[in-house]
Amino acid sequence: MKKSEHYFATWADKVHRDLGDSDVSKLCTHIVKFLVSDKAVRLKHITFGTLHSELKISWDEQEKLQLIKATDYLSSGRLHLLNMKFQLIDDPNSDPIPIEDQYISAAFNSGVLYNPTTGNEVENFKSKLFPYFEPTEMLMGMHAE
Repeated sequence: MKKSEHYFATWADKVHRDLGDSDVSKLCTHIVKFLVSDKAVRLKHITFGTLHSELKISWDEQEKLQLIKATDYLSSGRLHLLNMKFQLIDDPNSDPIPIEDQYISAAFNSGVLYNPTTGNEVENFKSKLFPYFEPTEMLMGMHAE
């Protein structure tokens, strides 16, 4: 048995114990299978779009909600394979800008976010912040073995 298969079996079992036979559990298992695969080895920036295209899941409202719940579980302390981060897309014609966690927290507390590139206040910043995920050290360590 390859190490990735061992990790997959262990983590999939944990998902099943935590979430039972739910649709979210099945989606989590599907995501974990992708995360331990060779396709995910070099991924350092994983978006909902990445998961959508790699997993070939539908993009209806129910699937979106399940994907949010699945990534919430996978980035929680219960399994913690992913770290949730945020990026700012202030201008649709520019590249996303990663925002440090402390600035996200401060923005939600104060109601103000400044674009780290321009220094300008971001109008309606909540609609311009998008989550993405980075693999945790545990997941990267599995790939390094």
